[in-house]
Amino acid sequence: MPVTRTVSILLSVICLVGMSAVAQAQGGYGWICPSTAKVGTAPSVYAGYFFQHKGADFSFTITDPAANSVGELRQQFDLQGILLELMVPVKGSGPLGLVLGWSYLFPIDRTAHETMTFTADAARYRTWRADTQWWDLQAALTYDFVPSGTVILGFRYDSFQTNFHDPSVQPGDTANLTINGYIPFFGCAVSNIAPGTGLDIEVGAIGFPTMLGSVDYIEVVSAGIPIGGAEVLGFPASNGFGKGYFFEAFGEIGMPLLYGWQAAAFVKYSTINAHTQIHVGERNAEIPTTDYDFDLDRRIWVVGGRVSLCF
Repeated sequence: MPVTRTVSILLSVICLVGMSAVAQAQGGYGWICPSTAKVGTAPSVYAGYFFQHKGADFSFTITDPAANSVGELRQQFDLQGILLELMVPVKGSGPLGLVLGWSYLFPIDRTAHETMTFTADAARYRTWRADTQWWDLQAALTYDFVPSGTVILGFRYDSFQTNFHDPSVQPGDTANLTINGYIPFFGCAVSNIAPGTGLDIEVGAIGFPTMLGSVDYIEVVSAGIPIGGAEVLGFPASNGFGKGYFFEAFGEIGMPLLYGWQAAAFVKYSTINAHTQIHVGERNAEIPTTDYDFDLDRRIWVVGGRVSLCF
């Protein structure tokens, strides 16, 4: 079964589970103030640790291996660091709500492993230091279709940039990757799973069976590499993409504190996949135009805590 279809089916199952919920507490995407509060607004600050072995994995694979060219260029590196996130859910007396969010991730520099294979030569291997900048913005509409079940419909902009430096071979070389994601999403959240315990437990998932965005990658190779039978000094690749998927699942366990404060522990899993075809040399007359398939997989786990204040 295609992964994109699996994502759609999984999200649908989660929504159906939410429709069967009968608990009577207020639910939502992010914690919403109880009905006794004057305004249904609860700004929430999340802090967590994210990690994933080979969490970033992207490759360029030639579609026609006949010519003397780079057959595949692949970079893999771990994702690890600190996440800070601000979520502001706003809700009136009705079922509709709005959630605005911003997050910034502080990745630790990691070692990237590059494999470059050739159609007429042996493969080359080298490592880099990968320095990543990563942040996103999102907005979502929520609708409480049952007291503890919420439908979510939103949009996220995701900015992911990595600078590769200090290679183990050919020290003067550099590489840069920029991924811009324009991600519509839908999903469900179910809250107050354990009524009577004094804890607010929420689980949910969002996603979309298509990944929209763009990729821009340039690698400088001072010793030269073959592309389309010509020896060139780098590998430039850029294009938009409209294939792939986005999926994110989350869970929280919270409890009320004094004076409108609430604290919670959370866990989240997030992944994106993107695919497009790159015409290397399309914007440079000195490089023969050669077609490559671009594939990106990025995934992380996040664990941490949240504090919210009702007013």
